[in-house]
Amino acid sequence: NNPNHTVRQNGVVDSDFSSILNVFKSIDDEEKIDYYNDGLVRWAGAFGQVEYTDGVVSAFVQGGISNQGFKRIDYFTYLDSDPLQETDWENILGGNIKGGANFNINEANNVFFNGGYYSKQPLFDAVYINFVNELNPDLTNEKILGLEMGYGLNLGDFRAKVNLYRTSWKDRFVSIGIETPTGDEGNANINGVEQVHKGIEIEADYRASDVVQFRGMISLGDWEYAGNATGQALDDDRNVIDPDVTLFLDGVKVGDAAQFTTNLEMIVRPIEDLKISANLYNASRLYAFLNAEDFDSADNQGSLRLPSYTLFDLGAYYTFGLGGSNKLSIAANVNNLFDTEYIAESLTNTFAGQGDDVFRGISTDNKVFFGFGRTFNVSARYSF
Repeated sequence: NNPNHTVRQNGVVDSDFSSILNVFKSIDDEEKIDYYNDGLVRWAGAFGQVEYTDGVVSAFVQGGISNQGFKRIDYFTYLDSDPLQETDWENILGGNIKGGANFNINEANNVFFNGGYYSKQPLFDAVYINFVNELNPDLTNEKILGLEMGYGLNLGDFRAKVNLYRTSWKDRFVSIGIETPTGDEGNANINGVEQVHKGIEIEADYRASDVVQFRGMISLGDWEYAGNATGQALDDDRNVIDPDVTLFLDGVKVGDAAQFTTNLEMIVRPIEDLKISANLYNASRLYAFLNAEDFDSADNQGSLRLPSYTLFDLGAYYTFGLGGSNKLSIAANVNNLFDTEYIAESLTNTFAGQGDDVFRGISTDNKVFFGFGRTFNVSARYSF
């Protein structure tokens, strides 16, 4: 149990802690497990933007184009003498165009809109798949179309903004861990995944006095998968165990991020240089992560909805004047003051049945991560 030792298949090798943290040390003599490769990416691009403003109307149009080249060198699967050890460069063209405008109705009111289209090159693991020099036969750029419009209000001590948005993100590649029919681990490589995000966001800031200030935010989203997606499943030895995997995702809620959140913060400055803040945060409409085995049939139950939760934080900040421009700022925070126990995310979508063990309505057969309990932090900053 010595943390300064590295355990290998052939025994224990002494290793001091500093060498473990040394990211520049040679790894040529280190034991390689499962894979060992270099991933090289080169990038070239151009960007341009045009803006217009006359005090009432402001507008912009911007665009960009880029080329990304991907090369994979595999030292684990292929011998140095094998010409397949190093791939050719796979060059992929991408780009984006975006435009928007803002109209100041008067000093207190404004409206705005933005729109953009992105052709985004996939990530490296979507170019060369299955941890070998295998080029993805379904390689394609991700397509993102985003639209938003909003209204702003500025009354001096009170400011607010409302924003409506819709974003479509299609042709995504995802690799999801699975359990094979024999109980071993594997991966499903899925192409053509599309998500559609739409919603409304409201934020406001009210200065009640020189001492008290309030800030608030509400975000209500409707994030779903659109259409189904296909791919193949492999075991850990990279053997294809199912060449035609279909994930029935149409209408399934996107997981891993709460789709309804509220936040209210009160800031009090009782004396000069002292600030005290109290923050109340609520998250709901939080769904489990996409798990391939839960959506391999059309009659799936959809994403598992997790329990909502509320967190309360406190903070205090004080600045000491040390003469001239010298200042020492001290900050102390307590996060999750009431030590609330909550599920932050779930990797599975197992719904509770009659007689099943549950935690706040969620089957205990799920693989979940709980959020942090009560934590403290203190920081200091010296400026001169």
